[in-house]
Parts: sequence; C-alpha cells; structure tokens
Amino acid sequence: MSTNYQLTLDRLFAGQPVAIPRQELEAASRKTDPESSRRAAREIEQSGVLKGQRKICLELVNQYPGRTSRELSQLGTLDRYQLARRLPEMVKENHLRVTQEGSEDQRWWVKT
Repeated sequence: MSTNYQLTLDRLFAGQPVAIPRQELEAASRKTDPESSRRAAREIEQSGVLKGQRKICLELVNQYPGRTSRELSQLGTLDRYQLARRLPEMVKENHLRVTQEGSEDQRWWVKT
C-alpha cells in the first residue's frame, strides 16, 4: 500500500466523519429529482453507507489504477452505478483523478 494512499485513508476514515459539504451531497440528488431521491441521499449519508462506498472506491482505484468504472465493478463489491456516483464525488474531494482520451471510457487514478 503506498504511503500517499494510506495517508488519504487515514485522513478520511480514521474514526472521524468525512467532511462532505451539504451542497455536494445534494448534487447526488438534483433539485429536479423527486423527494424520494433526496431522501435516499440523506439516508445513505446518515447511515454511513456513503462513507463506506467512498472507502471501497478509494481502495479499488488504489489496487487497480487506470481501470474504468465497468472494470472496477467487476473487481469489487459495488456495482457500476454505485461507482458512477461515488467516483466523481471522490474527484471533487481531491482524492482521485480521472483521465479520458478521445471516445474511450474514463479511467480512474488515486491522486498523488
């Protein structure tokens, strides 16, 4: 496990809550979405599921750098749609970076 990756995990998940600005979480459920979507976003945050999914994303990308969300979904426990939500959030949080060449699928990397 790389030092930078371990420091990121320690900072995010060492028994401290992950600081998620309210507007970022609400971006997962747009203002035009039904109330059920906004309620689901609140529930995954409050239950700790969001934090767990982000940890899994970070671990997967660290273990398999440069893979697509489809490839990552085949290697881990989250489905492609869960990854499609969490990976961009992790980019916004400055933990991951994404690359894309031409019409290829996006590839995900731990930010060093």
